[in-house]
Amino acid sequence: MAARGRSDLAAMKRRAAAAQAALLAAAAACAVTGRIGPAMALAFSGVVHFADLARLESSAFAQIPLRRVGLREMLLSVVFSALAVAGLW
Repeated sequence: MAARGRSDLAAMKRRAAAAQAALLAAAAACAVTGRIGPAMALAFSGVVHFADLARLESSAFAQIPLRRVGLREMLLSVVFSALAVAGLW
């Protein structure tokens, strides 16, 4: 059962990494078409989430209080929204 749990976790991490890669591909497509603002918003979000995926292996990262995680994600959302709005302005 433990082996299955690890393989499920690995599969979830692969899917999450694929989603972030798609986000970065969308950022590249925006940049190529001259939409630098949306590209910056998408790239920022993708890079931050890729960094989080890389840190999931750390036991210290798993010990972060949920309040701090929530505040961090809210800040990420605010920055993403501000970049997206500024880029589409």
